[in-house]
Amino acid sequence: MQLRANPVPSFIHSESELQMETLLGKVGRASDYYHGAVNVPVFHTSTVVFPSLKAFQDSEKNSFETLCYGRLGNPTTWAFEAAIAQLEGGYKGIIAPSGLMIITTVLLAFTKAGQHVLIPESVYGGVRRFCENVLSELNISVEFYPNSINSKMKELIRPNTSLIYVETPTSIDFKMTDLPAITRIAKKSNIPVIVDNTWATPLYYQPLRHGADVSIHSATKYILGHSDALLGIAVCNQKTWPIVKKMSYFLGVSVNSDDAFLGLRGIRTLGIRMQRHQSSALKIAKWLQKQPEVARVYYPALQEDTGYRLWKRDFTGASGRFSIQLKKANYDSIASLLNQLQHFSLGFSWGGFESMIVPVHLNSSKKNLLQETTFCLSIGLEDPEDLIEDLAKGLRRLKMR
Repeated sequence: MQLRANPVPSFIHSESELQMETLLGKVGRASDYYHGAVNVPVFHTSTVVFPSLKAFQDSEKNSFETLCYGRLGNPTTWAFEAAIAQLEGGYKGIIAPSGLMIITTVLLAFTKAGQHVLIPESVYGGVRRFCENVLSELNISVEFYPNSINSKMKELIRPNTSLIYVETPTSIDFKMTDLPAITRIAKKSNIPVIVDNTWATPLYYQPLRHGADVSIHSATKYILGHSDALLGIAVCNQKTWPIVKKMSYFLGVSVNSDDAFLGLRGIRTLGIRMQRHQSSALKIAKWLQKQPEVARVYYPALQEDTGYRLWKRDFTGASGRFSIQLKKANYDSIASLLNQLQHFSLGFSWGGFESMIVPVHLNSSKKNLLQETTFCLSIGLEDPEDLIEDLAKGLRRLKMR
């Protein structure tokens, strides 16, 4: 029997011309390799043994491509990485145990002391806290830029700028970013552009096809879709993958195989779930626009939204998450609105099958969440008529206060 290192099966589906919804059922599978099994098995392994000294040495030379130690990956995690990378049109993926963990890994991969980074001003709070409390302590200058800066980004670039981080749409006010305009500017200075693509998923947006270098997902949200695991992934182009992969290795980032398996499971139903999230969210957002208690709805899929043109140009769909701003409310009225909702839960995550609502700030640096009257809604898979009725009762309670 020939002795060899443990190989990595190919998880790339060759029929690239398939429609996205069909591709969702194909990517990340290796049925021939696993005796016809539809799903990649869950590999519970830390230690890997080798049949010879040569096989052991070969694995050390190529530790990212062979099964050599559990922390460096296994066929279950590789399958998920390959699946998302193919859906995004990227080179390879790198996973982490949460969305924030993959973001911080990527930020550290492209920064060092004395450099300057550009971050959107309404960025997800976890990223802002990392920038203010970790990057700043490492003598890295963090500049929070206006959300709709677009072509004026060139005015903020310095000789020591090491990366541009983009959310499109942004986390709280859902402003659209002209990513092609920013990537054209960044490439002139050889600055990598990192994009958080959690909101749209690969189904509706592929940032690398618009010039980005890394596309990040909190797969905890729509990709997993069932509110039962935490997972993050970065999809890189060929130039950036070695940089991020090495940082991931240095930090000891690793993912439980069960969670990677749940990620693969989520991919299979992503298309049908996102269709429902989008259709329900659009119906509810249009209804909210007509309510006298609502000052504004922030959702780029609405024709009245300031970001609609960019969304229509670059995206093929929208997710179920958007914000509303009430005209008037105080703490008691907000509590009355939220505490008695039947179909919306109050919590910090989103993108699952259940509808969520949480008070937020248009400026994510502020501390007290209840000083303003803006709320993020995540529309789940429930019947939209039930959700509208729930919100209608809540707005009536708000009016009575």
